[in-house]
Amino acid sequence: MVLAAGNVVTPCDGIPERFAVLLLQSGSQDLVIQLEPPPTRYDLHFRLLGFPVRVHPWFWVVALLLGLGPEQRPDLAVLVIWVLALFFSLLFHELGHAWVMRLQGQQASVLLYGFGGLAIPRPGDRGAARWRPRSPWDQVAVSLAGPGAMFLLVLVLWVVLRVAGTPLVFHWGGPLGIGWSFQHLDNPRLVILLHYLVAINLFWGLFNLLPVYPLDGGQILRVLLVHYVGGPALPLVFRVSMIVALTVAALLLWRLGLRDGLFPAVILGVLAFQNHRIEQQLRGAGTAWFQADEDDDRWWRE
Repeated sequence: MVLAAGNVVTPCDGIPERFAVLLLQSGSQDLVIQLEPPPTRYDLHFRLLGFPVRVHPWFWVVALLLGLGPEQRPDLAVLVIWVLALFFSLLFHELGHAWVMRLQGQQASVLLYGFGGLAIPRPGDRGAARWRPRSPWDQVAVSLAGPGAMFLLVLVLWVVLRVAGTPLVFHWGGPLGIGWSFQHLDNPRLVILLHYLVAINLFWGLFNLLPVYPLDGGQILRVLLVHYVGGPALPLVFRVSMIVALTVAALLLWRLGLRDGLFPAVILGVLAFQNHRIEQQLRGAGTAWFQADEDDDRWWRE
């Protein structure tokens, strides 16, 4: 599975408890379990704001590969700046998820792995092994917190640079419709760092809001549809995710070209395939599953 930044993982990922085995067999629960890779002796461990953080070695490998790009002789300093900007941005994203979970009374840890990360509920003082938000809007708040943290970081940079007399100026244009520049800023390394921070936090935050499961937007789509429509809406979540993923992938390749659009298009293509497979397997489970899911959906109201 492609690890998508900003996933918030629960043992059943919000699916009613009696269907854990079914979804394990059909692939959905198996995907959730495999999101957290086993520890290695090369993991980096530390605590930040009271949250345990683990950085898997594959995070550094993927970050370096993405930073190398098509250049045959990359600038080592620029590569280091890219890796640090990516590390800080994705860590900030996951801390946004974890912080809102803490506000809801749930302990959490953070994992950075591949090109993304996870905010993982952990047993806390209450001893709960499974996180159950009190309402669907609690889950929506957790999902929005990751992209929201990224947008907040861009806003903070905008304010700080404006106060410092080196404003960050946004303008319409470019392949994605928006660009920016830094005025009265002469340090080239600092400009590169700020450019990476703005680009990662702005575009990755928007990317995560796409209604494509298991991105944050897809998590929100799943929670709201299943709650307000009922169990039969669950396959619709995966179908919508597949259609949106393929559509956005095609648009990115058209607007950015093969060189810049290939990586996000590949991610979206793999997510589209996964959602299609899960939808087909859930439909094969029969109508009894949907009726049971509607009954169990009352846990949101407990």
